[in-house]
Amino acid sequence: MPERMCVSCGIRNERSAFIKISTRLEPQNTNNSTGRNAYVCRKIDCIQKLAGGKTRIGMSLKRTNIKKEDLIKLSNEILTKVINGQD
Repeated sequence: MPERMCVSCGIRNERSAFIKISTRLEPQNTNNSTGRNAYVCRKIDCIQKLAGGKTRIGMSLKRTNIKKEDLIKLSNEILTKVINGQD
């Protein structure tokens, strides 16, 4: 089974251990999305690092113009889903 890597901490694991992020900076629930994706652990620390911009998300998605506001919004959206058990 292919391994994925967390853009925050760099840990490698199978895809089901991560939350998938699309190039539109949206968390993805399906395995059928096409295009480039990034993956983040379900650990609170890793999700919070997204908001600080100290991750490899831009490189993973091949985007260099990601705004800090967009990363904060993404981080908050993922945190809400993880805390509420929706992911």
